[in-house]
Amino acid sequence: MIASDMETPSRIANDFLRPTTNRVARLGSAREKPVVHLVGGRFALDLANAHLLIEALPEFVRIPADEARSLRDLTRLLVDEVRAVQNGRLRVLDQLAQLVLTYALRWLDSEGKSPARTGWLRALADSRIGAALRHIHSSVETGTSVAELARVAGMSRTAFSARFGELVGQPPLAYAIQWRMSLAKDALRTTDCAIGELAFKLGYGSESAFSMAFRREVGRSPRAYRYESRASSYTTILDQQPAATAEDAATS
Repeated sequence: MIASDMETPSRIANDFLRPTTNRVARLGSAREKPVVHLVGGRFALDLANAHLLIEALPEFVRIPADEARSLRDLTRLLVDEVRAVQNGRLRVLDQLAQLVLTYALRWLDSEGKSPARTGWLRALADSRIGAALRHIHSSVETGTSVAELARVAGMSRTAFSARFGELVGQPPLAYAIQWRMSLAKDALRTTDCAIGELAFKLGYGSESAFSMAFRREVGRSPRAYRYESRASSYTTILDQQPAATAEDAATS
């Protein structure tokens, strides 16, 4: 909810946003100078792996203007581009929106800026645990161990495990498995890679070992997941197709 006065009658956003033709909506008199400008947008995430980012972020982030000079400048550019009608406008808006997100995440992840910093975003900012995370991400095919991760982090196994759990919210090997499964789900949905081949790419000694791990983490077999995800994608595509009209039928 956004309001200038909590006693003001509420309105559904879609009621005044949907009729707009230039993607700009205005509340109040057109003769008066705007008091507040609001710029809205959204990012479409891969649903299978969206939790990796969503779980690391708070539901709401407020960034003070005096702590975000670069972000403030980017926002001004974004507003100017929304008003513009020049060539390449949509491309520029897309790039600026991504930069706004990047700078917001930087602020959220900077040391001491926000108590909401959590998960791997916070862990990546830690020099030792961040090094271990990058090692997990780059050693999927060969696998790793707590001892190896502790060596990469330059810590004892006990201190490393405790620090990793504190920052990431789960044990090192549990995170490593979650990362593998996220890669597996993406590959099963978007590629035709054979399951046996995918198993070896993800560091498993056999297809059966991978299938058992996948079923334990995801709740169904790799083949079932691939079939269900692709069937769901196909249904979504069909739902997005415009319905045929009588005129279409007459000319077909």
